[in-house]
Amino acid sequence: MLNLDPKQRITIQEVLNHRWLRDRDKGLRIHLTDTVEELKKFNARRKLKSCILNIVNSSKWYPYDDPNADNVSDCGDDEVSSSGE
Repeated sequence: MLNLDPKQRITIQEVLNHRWLRDRDKGLRIHLTDTVEELKKFNARRKLKSCILNIVNSSKWYPYDDPNADNVSDCGDDEVSSSGE
């Protein structure tokens, strides 16, 4: 088909009977099934990632309104005893 000389080109009937076009449905169905399965896996991972990011970014993880605040309480001298007194 890519030959410049029309006399050397294959005919339309030969093109339609070529194995690439004749057997294309068999290969497509196999690849289509694999592709659908991979898309299902991809979408499941995408949804899981989205849920995890929403949970991590949720304000429920922060005990106070300010998520940038230092939530570690400082221990005073009266709360710490070195000798168990």
